[in-house]
Amino acid sequence: MNSKEKLYWLIAGSALMVIVFITIIFSYGVPTKKTAWATVEGKIYVFDKVQGETETPVNNLQVLLVSETESDFRFSKLTNKRGKFKFKNIPPGSYHLIIPCRSFSSEELDSSIQKKIVVPVETKSIDLGKFYVFR
Repeated sequence: MNSKEKLYWLIAGSALMVIVFITIIFSYGVPTKKTAWATVEGKIYVFDKVQGETETPVNNLQVLLVSETESDFRFSKLTNKRGKFKFKNIPPGSYHLIIPCRSFSSEELDSSIQKKIVVPVETKSIDLGKFYVFR
């Protein structure tokens, strides 16, 4: 075998090893099924002392979503001009939705609405509906 043939077999063997290596990496290192995490959304409206529930949206109100089990899973969103909030890519688990609001007797933020939410594994979207806060 001359030097050209040796070089040919060396390159061919190296290329085959690279192909085998890439095949192994992609078959074990890349997940075959993407985990679908949920979207959690809702709307916040004004509760008026005289009128009661209104359709007046609450803009720029901070809404929190806090995991019951994982201390580092804390999500925060502001409501938009239509009073809507949306948390995207929420992993399955149990959470507390916290909406700060004022009490009837004070203009200070001294209370909050809290709702327990469970995000099941196969759920893609959870619409929590409407919430009313005193303004």
